Parts: sequence; C-alpha cells; structure tokens
Amino acid sequence: MVLTCFALSACACAAHAGDIENGVRLYRERDFAGALQPLRKAAETGDPIAWELLGGMYFRGEGVERNFQTAFLWHLKAGVQGNARAQCALGVHYIGGYGVGRDENQAATWFRKAAQQGNALAQMNLGDMYHAGVGVKQDYAQALSWYLKAAGQLSANGGDAPGVVGAQIRLGEIYAEGEGVAQDVVEAYKWISVAAATGLDLAKARSTALEARMTAQQVAKAQVLAADWSKARRAGSPDASRIETRLASVELR
Repeated sequence: MVLTCFALSACACAAHAGDIENGVRLYRERDFAGALQPLRKAAETGDPIAWELLGGMYFRGEGVERNFQTAFLWHLKAGVQGNARAQCALGVHYIGGYGVGRDENQAATWFRKAAQQGNALAQMNLGDMYHAGVGVKQDYAQALSWYLKAAGQLSANGGDAPGVVGAQIRLGEIYAEGEGVAQDVVEAYKWISVAAATGLDLAKARSTALEARMTAQQVAKAQVLAADWSKARRAGSPDASRIETRLASVELR
C-alpha cells in the first residue's frame, strides 16, 4: 500500500510539473488561450508561479476577460507565499485601486516586500513613493537608494525590464533638477544615455532635451561615464542581478 501511494504521488507530481512547464512555455510564446488550461491545473495543485501568471492574465485580459478582482485574488495567493512578482502586482493593485480599495500604505508594504527580494519594478515604484511622499514619508535619499538598486539590474533575457529603464530615467531626472542631490547634468545625462541605449523613445527625448542644456565637453564626459557603467554592468558587477518583470509600472510622480 505504501508503494502504491508513492507511485500515485509520483505520477501526480509529474503531471503537475508537465502542466506548469507547458503553461509557462505557452505563456512565453504569447499563446494565452493555450496557456490557460495547464496553468489552471497547476494552480489547483498550489503552484505560486501559476497563481502569479493567472493573476497577470486576468489583470491584462490575456486569454480571459479582464477582471481586476480575480487578478487580485490570484496575486494575493501568490504574494503571501513570497512570490516577488505577485507582491509587486499587489502594490499596483493597491496604488491604483484595481480590484481592491485604493490603499497607499498597503501599496508601499507590498512594493517593499518585492523590492527586498530584488524585483526591479517594485524597487522603482517604491522609489517613486519615497520621491512623492505617497504611502510613506517623503525621503529623497530613500528614493535615490531604491532607484540605484533597480537601475543596475539585468533582466533574465538580457534585455532591460521596465523597472530598470524607468529607474535609470528617474535618476537622470533627479540629477538634472537637483532633487535631494547636488544638481549634476553630467550624471543626469549618463543615466538618460544608459536608458536611451535601449531604444526607448521617452529616454531619447529626455536625452535630446538635456543635451540642449550642456556643453559639448559635458556631453562627451557623460557619454564616457555611461559607456564605462554599461560595460561594468554587462561584466557582472556586484550590483547586477537577473530579474523578470511583467506588469507595467504605475506613474506616481
């Protein structure tokens, strides 16, 4: 009887592994309708990854009818189990009132949980909250710290996640305006240049506007600093880590 139970348990585990693998694969291929059934099966077995992905699908209406309340419930199940992406998503739910009552304090709590696990989007959003004094006491030093953590990250596929590029743009803005730091257009242009290298139109526009305020020597110095920083980052500097984020950021400023 013990052997029989073990065999049944092994079969169940294998089936679960197959469901989550197929669901994740189809999700990454953007076959959301196809991903839905295996992810639901994996979710029924208590898989936090499936819970988080289902939450995102309901949040964005991918393969299902958009439903913020259902999204919130899936994200909450995954978030309380420590899934960082779900915790970041909960911050978005609370700051925007998506499927739950708007609560800036709860938003800060969930962004912090995810940020402490290294989630770049949560780090950027928490930085925004400190910068604006939303849900937390305004603190430019804290904002700068969280922006720097996010800005140095690398996404899992080698590209830049929204939170990473967003934090780089934020750093450029606060140095350009001297918000909580000494005004430094060279440092500002460095960060905007790093963000613009990803091809983001917003970063390119900020770069052009900032360049109009600078001398040719300042621009050249900033470009060297940006190139050196990017090279060190690609080489695997101590501040670089791998991260994937899926939810779009929420503008708090």
